[in-house]
Amino acid sequence: MNNFKKYPLFYGILSALILVFIAGSAYNFYLYQGPLSEAETTAKRAQSSFKRTLSDAPSEEQLKISEANIKKLDEKLDFLVKDLSRASSDIIKKCPYKEGYQLVEGIRGIVNRWKQTCKAKGITLPEEMDFSFKRYYQPGADPAVSEAIEPLWKQACVLDYILGKLFNSKPEDMEMGIVSVQREVLPSEGVKRDKKGRAMRTSDGDEVFTIEPLVSARVPGSIDTLAYKFVFKGQTEVLRLFLNQLKSFDAMLVVRSVEVKPYQEESYFSEEGGDDVSMEDIAASAGDDASSSGGGDSVEDIAALMGMGGDAAAQPAVEAPASDTPPADGSSSESPVDESNTPIVTNNTSEFSVVIEYLEVIKDLPKKPAKKDDQAASSADE
Repeated sequence: MNNFKKYPLFYGILSALILVFIAGSAYNFYLYQGPLSEAETTAKRAQSSFKRTLSDAPSEEQLKISEANIKKLDEKLDFLVKDLSRASSDIIKKCPYKEGYQLVEGIRGIVNRWKQTCKAKGITLPEEMDFSFKRYYQPGADPAVSEAIEPLWKQACVLDYILGKLFNSKPEDMEMGIVSVQREVLPSEGVKRDKKGRAMRTSDGDEVFTIEPLVSARVPGSIDTLAYKFVFKGQTEVLRLFLNQLKSFDAMLVVRSVEVKPYQEESYFSEEGGDDVSMEDIAASAGDDASSSGGGDSVEDIAALMGMGGDAAAQPAVEAPASDTPPADGSSSESPVDESNTPIVTNNTSEFSVVIEYLEVIKDLPKKPAKKDDQAASSADE
């Protein structure tokens, strides 16, 4: 006690320091205990989640069963693909070209063969018909890029197969003509596309098109397709024969759409806008021709313009129906039936538009995107 009294300042400071130390220790324990409890809670949650995941994970026996099922499904898929495309190896032959200019010459030879076949079978073609390969067929055409050689060759092989069926659809006693053949521009050709994914206009003109995604059977990563559009004219028998030939299982061909409309010659279209010439214009033209020739029946002239000839205009008018009241002289009111009369419209020529897709099943797994570290390493090596 004497020391406390003798040195009060020293012991007072010492007591204060002891109190500060105790308070600091208590505060540190409080700060440490809070995060520790949260960390323990997080660790427990992770541990319980791991146990649940581990319990749901398949065993080795289950993995073996799954692998066996996948193998059976692959074998079944191979069988279906081979059964639905029995002649696929004959249709798509190995590409014999290594350079773009060689492919261009090959495509020109194929197009010329198609033209000769049409000439031999009596199938009419437009003057400038390149069967959708105008950009490679026309003189001075740029060669195909190396990435597009094999895809273009496959596209030409499938088109050759479908055109063969179209050529064989012409009956011997009927007329037939091909108006246009269109194909899709391949991504490997390097043609710029718009925001909707459609290929921009190129030198192909109207010989290329883009199939609507809602119509196409294409599924990225699962099913790839090659789409074509055929516009041809003829009687309904031509379309029936063509569709019947497509039912064969030589290749996986799917008809996506069929459109039919009356065929109109080019003379019935205006050169500027492409609108149909009205019947009033035809009648006026017929009237002008009649007046310039010194008279004549305008009905005959209109019939001549419509391709019916003078005989069609000379057809007798339809008689009015007989009255129910018998004549006063007691004679029969029935009109004699002329059995020589034939229907005015027979064997109409129609224009058919058929969109066809060639399907390919993609069995390869999609490639995983490269990681940023791998991309950085490859760029550093370059």
